[in-house]
Parts: sequence; structure tokens; C-alpha cells
Amino acid sequence: MLRDFIKNKYVKLTAAAITLAVLVLLSVFTHAVPADDSGNEYITALETKLAAHISEISGVYGVSVMLTAEESPPAVRTGMLFSDSAASARAQTTHGIKGAAVVCGGADDPLVKEKVVEYVSKVLGIGASRVCVVS
Repeated sequence: MLRDFIKNKYVKLTAAAITLAVLVLLSVFTHAVPADDSGNEYITALETKLAAHISEISGVYGVSVMLTAEESPPAVRTGMLFSDSAASARAQTTHGIKGAAVVCGGADDPLVKEKVVEYVSKVLGIGASRVCVVS
């Protein structure tokens, strides 16, 4: 009888220890880990490149670009976003970009504004309605 009691207590103690270990492991693995800055670095680099290219459009000056993105970081791709070949530029897409805001001088001219909207929407692969251009 004493032997059964000790054996039963040992089983209960082992089960409690295993349950506690599982709970600790679950809390460690499900704890929200801050995301690295690779997504932010990607967006910042893309904004910088985009601003440089937009400033090359005739009539545009003083360009600032802000992009909005999905919650998760964009897919990793190889190759350059901007290239001299129009075909390869169309073939590459930027995943995760939801919209763009461009502040630039010259946007008061409707033709300049249209050029900027068209350029940004094509380069980012988003609809023109998701691009805001103001001066």
C-alpha cells in the first residue's frame, strides 16, 4: 500500500513536471518577438531609390516619398528594382507595398502630376488610386 502510494505520487509529480515544462516552452515559443528591421530597411531603401528616380522626371524637384506596406516584411528578391531594361522592370514586382505618397515640387502642373502617378504605380505594381502626389 505504501509502495502504491509512493508510485502514484511519483506519477503525479512527473505529470505535473512535464505539464509545467510544456507550458514554459509554449510561453517561450509563442512570445511575440520584435520583428527585425529588414522590412523597414527595405522600405527605406525603396523610398530613397524611388525619390531619386522621380526627381529625374521633367518638371519635378524636391521629392519626398513615403510608402505603406503590409504587416509582414516583403518577399526577398534578387536583382535590381530599377533597371535600364523596361521588360525586366515590368517583370519584377514589389510585394507588400499597399500605397505611396509623393510630395514634390512641380505637382501643381497636372501633366507633371500625371507622369509621377503613372511612374510610381507602374514601378510599384499598384493601382494609380493608391498613389497620392502633392506639392
